[in-house]
Amino acid sequence: MALIFLGVFILYAIGVALFISKGDEKTIGAFEAITGISGLILSFGTVYYVVKTYQAQKQQIGVQKIQIKIQQDEIFANKKDLEFNRTLDIVYKQLEYTNKIFEKLEDSYYTKLRGVDDLTYIFNCTHHFNHIFGQMIEQINFYIKIIDKDIFQLQDRRILHQILSACINQNIIELYTKFNLALGYNYDFEDLKKQFSE
Repeated sequence: MALIFLGVFILYAIGVALFISKGDEKTIGAFEAITGISGLILSFGTVYYVVKTYQAQKQQIGVQKIQIKIQQDEIFANKKDLEFNRTLDIVYKQLEYTNKIFEKLEDSYYTKLRGVDDLTYIFNCTHHFNHIFGQMIEQINFYIKIIDKDIFQLQDRRILHQILSACINQNIIELYTKFNLALGYNYDFEDLKKQFSE
């Protein structure tokens, strides 16, 4: 489009130069009138070109904003996936550590306490339970901090909770349940944390 305007302007300049050099006063006056009208038409053409250019740039900016939004969404999704994979790796490594701790607790306490149904004996062994459940709460708090991040959606958290539930030593959890049932309690983990973290 710019080349067309440039070509018209060059032809117009050549025509003016030829016409002025060969014309008389009467034709020069007519030519000046035609030149004014031609200038006006050229001005309208320039305005039209500027408006079209502005609209094209505005449209291009709109497309770029859409592309930026798509890229931001992809970056967030990649960041979320990276964080999920990182958390998954930490959970598996921590599970190895947690299960070692729970195996030690199992060797020390679970085999002694699992068959106990006598309420008096359970009360006498409360300090053992406090130690076991204190260790359990410490580990569970770590998992809660890792898993319950704002970046994760509910489905991601459920997957991590399922992995944790499937892989953690269930004997200590069973002992916790047995202890509470023997005492007639039905605690959730929040109650457990409050009771044994003191």
